[in-house]
Amino acid sequence: MKKIFSALLLLAATVLTTAVQAQTINGDLNHNGDLDVDDITLLINSYLTGEKEYFTNDESNEDDSHEAVDLGLSVMWATMNVGANAPEEYGDYFAWGETESKTDYNRETYKWYNSSENTLTKYCASGGYGTVDNKKVLDLEDDAAHVNWGGTWRMPTIDEIEELLFDCSWEWTIQNGVNGQKVTGPNGNSIFLPAAGNRWYNNLEDAGSYGGYWLNSLSVDYDVNASNLDFFLEGMGWGDVNRYIGRSVRAVCPLQVQTINGDLNHNGDLDVDDITLLINDYLTGEAERIEPPHEAVDLGLSVKWATMNVGATSPEDYGYYLAWGETQPKDTYDWDTYQWGTENQLIKYNNDSSTGIVDGKTTLDSEDDAASVHWGDTWRMPTPLEVNELKNKCTWTWTTQNGIGGFVVTGPNGRSIFLPATHFYYSETLGLIDSYDGEYWTNSLGGFESSMAWYMTFSYIWRISDWAIYIDYRTGSRCRGRCVRPVCP
Repeated sequence: MKKIFSALLLLAATVLTTAVQAQTINGDLNHNGDLDVDDITLLINSYLTGEKEYFTNDESNEDDSHEAVDLGLSVMWATMNVGANAPEEYGDYFAWGETESKTDYNRETYKWYNSSENTLTKYCASGGYGTVDNKKVLDLEDDAAHVNWGGTWRMPTIDEIEELLFDCSWEWTIQNGVNGQKVTGPNGNSIFLPAAGNRWYNNLEDAGSYGGYWLNSLSVDYDVNASNLDFFLEGMGWGDVNRYIGRSVRAVCPLQVQTINGDLNHNGDLDVDDITLLINDYLTGEAERIEPPHEAVDLGLSVKWATMNVGATSPEDYGYYLAWGETQPKDTYDWDTYQWGTENQLIKYNNDSSTGIVDGKTTLDSEDDAASVHWGDTWRMPTPLEVNELKNKCTWTWTTQNGIGGFVVTGPNGRSIFLPATHFYYSETLGLIDSYDGEYWTNSLGGFESSMAWYMTFSYIWRISDWAIYIDYRTGSRCRGRCVRPVCP
C-alpha cells in the first residue's frame, strides 16, 4: 500500500500545476482555488488519518448565533424564536408581513393598511379588501425571519407546519421555568416552542398557556387573516388569525447536505480511488465543482420550479446561456460551434433523413440536459406542456427585482418565482436585455424541423396606449444561446 502512495506522489510531483478556477472545487483541500500537488498530499493524509473536511449547502447562514436542528423533515428548524437569545425566550412579536417589533399591534398601526380608505395595500387577492396584487406568500423583504437573520432563513410554509404537526410528537413541558411544547422529529431530535402568547394593542395575552406562530402565507379564506400555528396544553393545529396581531416567528432553513471534500467517487468515504481521480483531475484540468443548493418552489402545478436559472447565484441572475442540447456556456452561438452538427447535417436529435443522421430522439437525454448535468438527476429542463401550464395557470406580473426586470410568476397556491428578462445569444451578440424579453429552453425538439427546439418566451411590450404582457412557447434555432430554468418532481 505504501508503494502505491509513493507512486502516486511521484506522479503528482512530476507534472506542472494546472489552474482550475471555480467557486468551490472538490479536492481543493488547501483552498487556493486550484488543484495542485499540495491537494493530493493533503488528500492522502486525510485518507490515512481519517480526518475529513466537509462541504455543506448552508454556507449563506454565516451567523453561528442562529442554530438549526434537523428533525428528519424537509427543512431544518431554528432552536429559538426570532429576537430570542435562548430556546425558552419568547423573542420578538411581529404583525404578519412586518419585520420589526413595536409597542402597539392593531389595524391602525399595520404597515399594509390604509386607514383613510379602510383597505389593504399589499397581499390582497380580493377586490373587497383592497388593492389586488394576488400575492399570497410573503416576499422575502417582508419575511421577519429572513430580514432579521438573513442567509437562507425564512418563515415556514403550510406544508412544513403540517410536517411538524403530523410527523412529530408533541409534549407539553416546562423548560427553565417556561411553558411550551417539546417537538420531537422522526429522527429523535427536538426543538422547544415556548408558549409566548400574542400581542394585541399594547397587551401581552395568554403567555404561558398559548403559543401562536406565523406562517409565510395568507389565510386560504380571508385576506385580512394570515396562516398560523396554534398550540395549547390540550393540543395543537394550524389555522388563520388577524394579520395585525403580534405573534412569534420560528425560522426554517434548507437541510444541510454534507459532502466530503475529496470524495470524488461519491461513495461517502475517502479511498485510493479518490486519490487516483484527484490526480487525473489535476492532470486534465477537469475539476468537479461543488454546486450551491438549489431550491424548488411548489406553485401548485404538476412539477416544482427552481428559484433561479442554471449557472445563476440568485433569482435575478441570468445564469448560463446554452445552445439546446449543450451543457456548457461558450463565446459564440451559431451553427459553426454547435455540438450536434449543422442546420442541414445534424448528428443527434434528428427525424429527417435530409438533414442528417436520423435517431428519432425528440427529448434530450439526461447527459445533454443542462439542468440534470449541472444540478443532478432530480432536476431537468421543462417540457412544452409544463411551460404551457406555467403560462395558463399562473399570474404573471412585470416587476424589477434588485434592479433586474422580469416577471413574478404566481401559481394557483399563491407561491411564486421570478424569471428575469434574459433575451438570447446569437453568434457573439446578446439581445437587448432592456427590451423586456425573456427566452428559456424546454427539453423537446420542435415541430417539423429538427434544427429547431421548443422554448418559452415572454415580453412586456407597449401596445398603442398601454403596456401588455405576452407569454408563449415556440420553436427556435437550436444553436442559439438561451437560459434554462429547471424543474423537479
